[in-house]
Amino acid sequence: MPRARLNSSSVGLPLSVTAVSSRLGVSASTLRTWERRYGLGPEERQAGAHRRYRPEDVARLSRMVDLIRSGVVASDAAAMVLAMDRSVLVEPSTGEAPTSPAQLVEAARSGQTERLRRLVETAVSADGLVHTFSTLVVPAMDTILGSTEGEIPGYASSALLVVTVFDLLRSMAEQGPREIDPSLPGVAILVDPDHLLDAHVVGVALQWNGISASITSAGLHDGTSGMERFEALKAKHRISIVVIMGRGASCEHLISSIARDEGLEVVLVGVDSPAYLDRHVERVRTLSACVDETISLVRSPARREDPNDEELDADGMPVRTLL
Repeated sequence: MPRARLNSSSVGLPLSVTAVSSRLGVSASTLRTWERRYGLGPEERQAGAHRRYRPEDVARLSRMVDLIRSGVVASDAAAMVLAMDRSVLVEPSTGEAPTSPAQLVEAARSGQTERLRRLVETAVSADGLVHTFSTLVVPAMDTILGSTEGEIPGYASSALLVVTVFDLLRSMAEQGPREIDPSLPGVAILVDPDHLLDAHVVGVALQWNGISASITSAGLHDGTSGMERFEALKAKHRISIVVIMGRGASCEHLISSIARDEGLEVVLVGVDSPAYLDRHVERVRTLSACVDETISLVRSPARREDPNDEELDADGMPVRTLL
């Protein structure tokens, strides 16, 4: 697999956060947030000492800025930068880069398995996992399932697309660029059948950011409820964040039960998620917002406020600062 590298100067004195901020056009508070949220800070920083960025640290942050400016969401950009730094970025075969969901639809309908895989890989390598899934895979699936022509029995293009994405997710999980950080609490993702693929996309994205994640069904299966399975999971692992992806009575019951636990924070995903107001429940509309919010909660327990922190938009840039 070809290696992806970052170009950086081989010489140079370490820079302060103020100097890096000026060089990259990003506020110092944003750099601190990226360090806390994604681990994109100085590689060698002693406790109590001021941040000092080496040339390779600056090159890594410069790549982060370039990716965000090109439209990649912050969590994807961070995972891609860290992957490049460890030379394990998912590298596509040579071939076309998809420009629209229609190319995925055409490849899936014609049974071109290898081409479909290359298209998805190329998009993930260029734009990140969550962005590719949201802007290409989901619209392609909607087109296939919404067709008035239907699907040929035994030749389901929708199933081929799902299998392709799951296969890529497995490869990405196996190649994850970061070790799971044992000091961080884990994330439980509770999901209904309609959002299972979405849940795995979020789970892999979290793992690429060094966060342990487990996925379990929110419904009743084999005589056990989603809440019973969650309690068993929580008893074995240090879970502090629960992501709920689904709709209906079973999800509403889960939310109301889990929100009573003062030690848990809940992230509801999607515009069709159950309405629920509670200080421990955060509602997000998109998968990219889900990943970023979950990473923030894991790395900043109880939403501790940093006086040097700054509000970021959905792309990871400061709300009040223009690049």
